[in-house]
Amino acid sequence: AFAAVGEALTEFRDGDTLGGLQALYYGLRNASQGLWSTDEDKDAALSSLVAGLDGIIGGLSEDVLDYQRRLAESKSCWKVSLARERYLPSICSEGYEYDGERHCWPEEEAKCWEPPAACVMPFKYRGVTYNNCTSKHHNRPWCAHHAEYRRGEWSNCEEVPCASLLSLDRAAWQKKPKGTVPARCDTTVAEDVEKNGGWCYKACPDGYQAFGARCWTNCADSAFPLDSPFICGETQAVLQSTVAEMITVALRSALSLSTVLASMQALGVNAQSLSGTIN
Repeated sequence: AFAAVGEALTEFRDGDTLGGLQALYYGLRNASQGLWSTDEDKDAALSSLVAGLDGIIGGLSEDVLDYQRRLAESKSCWKVSLARERYLPSICSEGYEYDGERHCWPEEEAKCWEPPAACVMPFKYRGVTYNNCTSKHHNRPWCAHHAEYRRGEWSNCEEVPCASLLSLDRAAWQKKPKGTVPARCDTTVAEDVEKNGGWCYKACPDGYQAFGARCWTNCADSAFPLDSPFICGETQAVLQSTVAEMITVALRSALSLSTVLASMQALGVNAQSLSGTIN
């Protein structure tokens, strides 16, 4: 138990306030359980020692119970989170083609154009650079024979079958055709894929809860579950405020252990090694 207190103070010094707080709390709470002895000669000394520890543990426990009540409505731990795996929606119904940008075009409206060999890409026309065929000032897509457009030196682009629009580098003139619909997420692998903000998000790992684009660790029924390294809070702000208060109370209680150690020495109990552990 005293080793746990020493570990807690070390973690506080290293900046791990959450880990230090929990090590301190559980160390103090369990301190009395490891100090009883069957040696009748030491009964009086140990009883006095445990009585001193009981006051510390009892006071800290009352404070922790109060914080537990304040955090009783907690839903998620805010200490650890992961980015959710995401990808672009790309599933289209039969009769539609995926355009590579979250939408499905009707096949009859999805036209692809290929520049002839005489054209160069990209080319500039009236100050604008084009990476694909353009229908600017013409009734069908065309392209220039030189990097800088020269009057009369251009060709019409050829319409080609659209096996897929994924590799189509669309020019600015190409608007989404009538009948375009949003692409869907791929649910063939996991039925719990969520679409949010135009992205498909996969399910969070076990033990995590989804909040938008991140996965947060789930809380147990208690704000201080025995089998969990996490303290839970409804929001980060609430948790930070609560932890700050708890650290103050816990450290104040821990400092009073020096009085208990002095009492141990007076009663003939060798507390030198314990003193070195927690100082």
